[in-house]
Amino acid sequence: MLKEKKQRLAILSVIAIALAILLLVVEIDSTTQMMGLVIVAIAYLAIGYLILRKPKKPVIKEVGKAGRDIITALGSRENIESVDHCVTRVKVSVKSSAIVNDDRLRELGVLGVIKPSNTSVHLITKDLTEAIANELKRILND
Repeated sequence: MLKEKKQRLAILSVIAIALAILLLVVEIDSTTQMMGLVIVAIAYLAIGYLILRKPKKPVIKEVGKAGRDIITALGSRENIESVDHCVTRVKVSVKSSAIVNDDRLRELGVLGVIKPSNTSVHLITKDLTEAIANELKRILND
């Protein structure tokens, strides 16, 4: 991802330099040249910002809908042994952390996934920690 962004920024830089040189070489009055250079610089900065900005992370909006998807990403009901929580993490005891789909959990809005051992997974969820833990417990007890 970072390599791709650097490549795009390099292409943008070449285009901006080419436009700036073109503006300086073409015989037009100096005021028009300066305005053109200012426009090229502003466009370069704006497009560069759009290329380099960090994408927004998805946020869990409805805990009820996300609960079943989180269980599936954790490897299904059969893989989950227990669910607990602390201030910012949902702590899940699993049979095997190897089958937990980290990427899918992040797509669902989990801010981070930590695997302290082969039988433990911590989901960093911040504000929704207690609600998500309760929802997971409710679904697992059904």
